[in-house]
Amino acid sequence: MTLKKWLLVLLAAALVLFLGCIAVNVLADPFGVFGDCLFHWPEYAMASNAATGKIAYLQAHPDTYNAYIIGASAASALDPQTLNTYTQDSYYNLCLPDGNAGNYGALADYALAQENTKSIVLCLSVSDLCADQSADTLKTAGHRLATGENALTFYGKYALCNPLYSLKKAYRWTKRTTLCQDYDCFVAQTGCYDRRRQDVARIGDGTVYAQQYGDRFLAQSLSLDRMTACVEDVRAIRQRCDEAGVRLTVLLAPIHENQLSLCEEQLAQFRTQLAAVTDYWDFSTSSLSQDARYFYDSLHMRDAVGDMALARIFGDDQVYCPDDFGVCITAQNVQTEAPVLPAGQQSSHTVTVPVLMLHHVAETAISKDTLSLEKFQHVLQVLSDAGYHTVSLSQLIDYVNRGMELPENPVCLTFDDGYLSNYELAFPLLAQYGMKAAIFMVGASAGRTTYKDTDYPIIPHFTYAQAVEMMDSGLIEVQSHTYDMHQYADYETSSTVRYSAAQLPEESEQDYVAALTEDLQTFRRNYEENTGRSVYALAYPHGDFTTLSEVLIHDSGISVTFCIETSQRNTLVKGLPQSLYALCRLDVNETLSDDTLLDYLADRE
Repeated sequence: MTLKKWLLVLLAAALVLFLGCIAVNVLADPFGVFGDCLFHWPEYAMASNAATGKIAYLQAHPDTYNAYIIGASAASALDPQTLNTYTQDSYYNLCLPDGNAGNYGALADYALAQENTKSIVLCLSVSDLCADQSADTLKTAGHRLATGENALTFYGKYALCNPLYSLKKAYRWTKRTTLCQDYDCFVAQTGCYDRRRQDVARIGDGTVYAQQYGDRFLAQSLSLDRMTACVEDVRAIRQRCDEAGVRLTVLLAPIHENQLSLCEEQLAQFRTQLAAVTDYWDFSTSSLSQDARYFYDSLHMRDAVGDMALARIFGDDQVYCPDDFGVCITAQNVQTEAPVLPAGQQSSHTVTVPVLMLHHVAETAISKDTLSLEKFQHVLQVLSDAGYHTVSLSQLIDYVNRGMELPENPVCLTFDDGYLSNYELAFPLLAQYGMKAAIFMVGASAGRTTYKDTDYPIIPHFTYAQAVEMMDSGLIEVQSHTYDMHQYADYETSSTVRYSAAQLPEESEQDYVAALTEDLQTFRRNYEENTGRSVYALAYPHGDFTTLSEVLIHDSGISVTFCIETSQRNTLVKGLPQSLYALCRLDVNETLSDDTLLDYLADRE
């Protein structure tokens, strides 16, 4: 073969590789700039480059949104749906990873360029005051519709990028799970980070939380040398919003006290400079700053704290907010109203609530899950004599969500399974003592004396009518122990036996999600039809729970879950619904001593 032919072959091969690279990158579209026509996976594009991926998503959904949230990753805690409720607008969260502060002005320009934009919320955090850590790369560059970059240059760099980006996306597509991974960590419809995995982690016991997550709160040395540039960015955004008649709300996000200790002086300077260009809400420093449970790490507030901040801004007194959380700063009051970190650890926002677990009550104890009537009465008397006050699940929810105080020495009584003895024996005795309790019924067993679909005799269970009678007393709550995920292999006619709400060993995640979701829906439908009440709590059969089960159950609208461990204190934290998840319980059986019971009750944070 002649040299000329060799050169032509090489040239043709290069051309094929060149066109193949373009084709792969356009079809796989790892950064979402070409419409993602093959995978339809906007979350991946946003995780690859939030600035391009989110605007690409907005372009694919025109006229859906008319208001925007701008800021670093701390801004993700501001829920668009909550803002929509307060303002009747349609918000989208354009938050970017930390270190992209230079893009905020471009994002504001993009938002203001949309014909129907009504409002912008700008959430600032300490990371915005640091030198821009990002380089103009594929993963951090802004979208051309925000930056004004030439179309050929913009699309060309993504079409000709390393095809490994595309191959990696194709591989990860085959590994997708119900819960997000690092590579698809956004919720496309809102633009927020998907925090469900973090938000079902148990956070109540402060000592355990510090042991597990303390390294996230080690103060980072930060140089706030971008303060002046940030103030000028805000000044420009303020001016453009005023000119366009668009409402601008600016807020400064909460900071954990460890981080505050390293930047308090510079932060004070920034507050003064910022007040000179705009009014803003300052949430940076409060009693919440002293409790790590309100943060994912030292710089990032939990989503629930974002809800609290919005409630403060919009005057919603149905959401718990401590008195010192959030102050509206102006040029006139910045020197007198700037928030100050309270002296000493605040504890008024927490309470420890021990929970007791019982099952069947009988005249005589006949099994490990049976408590004699005499022992049950003795336990109630011990509680009464020691000055403990039983509280309902609704009271726990109101404490966390609304800050409604609980009585001194609260304790929660719970019964599993829904036995008829709870109605015939336990209920009258509870009424005699004026004590409250929650009963978790198995939906498929309601009113039955035989195992479902069989003639096998079982311990009788109360009916829905009896459940309503108990609930009408104001002493008893009846809630979920699943509809049919507390099965017994000896009685089951099906080849699949669900001992608990856990995923079966050979079950795919997809099938498990479908099974648990159907069970939750079935219980809710039957319960609501027969009682006219709502489902808001669930006790896991045999205490089996996982991160995935917690996410699915809380996504279904259930606020409180219980396991059967005693490994942690049940410390409820005002404003943090996560402190109601997977609460521990002490098993009350015939051999439980008074000393063991009282020691458990007295173990408070």
